[in-house]
Amino acid sequence: MRFVFVFFIMLFTFSVNADYIQSKGIEVTGRAVVNAVPDVFTLNVTILERGSSAGKIKALVDHKSNRVVDSVILLGIKSTDIESSQVNIYPIYDQEYQKPSIQLKSLSVKKQFSDNEKGKIRLEVNKKSKVYRAPVIEVSRIITVKLFDIAVYDKLLDKIVKIGVNKVSPLQMSFSNHENLYQQALDKAVLAAKPKAMRVAAKAGVTLGRLVYMKELSSGGAIHYSMANRARVGFNSNVGVKGISAQITATFQLER
Repeated sequence: MRFVFVFFIMLFTFSVNADYIQSKGIEVTGRAVVNAVPDVFTLNVTILERGSSAGKIKALVDHKSNRVVDSVILLGIKSTDIESSQVNIYPIYDQEYQKPSIQLKSLSVKKQFSDNEKGKIRLEVNKKSKVYRAPVIEVSRIITVKLFDIAVYDKLLDKIVKIGVNKVSPLQMSFSNHENLYQQALDKAVLAAKPKAMRVAAKAGVTLGRLVYMKELSSGGAIHYSMANRARVGFNSNVGVKGISAQITATFQLER
């Protein structure tokens, strides 16, 4: 029990000292941005058809999918940069015309009649009742294309629009060397922290000491930017400069 009590006192003393050191220091945030032009472009093309025959609709989707892939390859894009999802098949039921799940088979009336009293029960069927219809079959597939030349994007749009695809997603832009660019931004963020702390110390009339703590606040994960879709054919797309940022926090001691 005595050991636990002594350990608690030591832990409390360490926490107080840590708070004291931190309160006697200067904490600043270092930020930096590295600008670069995206060089990887990703496009999703959706092909969707509906009809009563799953086999015929799937054949039509397959035909359009093959035409899209052939058009992409003719533009010099490698087959390894083309991904085609599996065909999705969904039945779509018309709720207004669904067959009722409960049907009336018999009718029971809880009423007692006297011996000389007659009763009559009449059951009518609404002639305007909804008729059951077979579901519509929806078949779809998504084709993902990775581009490394923005000039190919406009040519590809011209071709796939003529094929009759249903949806073209906004172009996703990223960097092939994102990790290297982020590391450059992180290095600059570290270098920016100390001059900032020195300015704060000078304004406060104190002398800045050594660095005692640093933490990375940003994440080095891949960043994707979206380009707005252009409906008209023949539009020339341009890619602007994008920024990759990094941020750290640093704590410096103050000299006595």
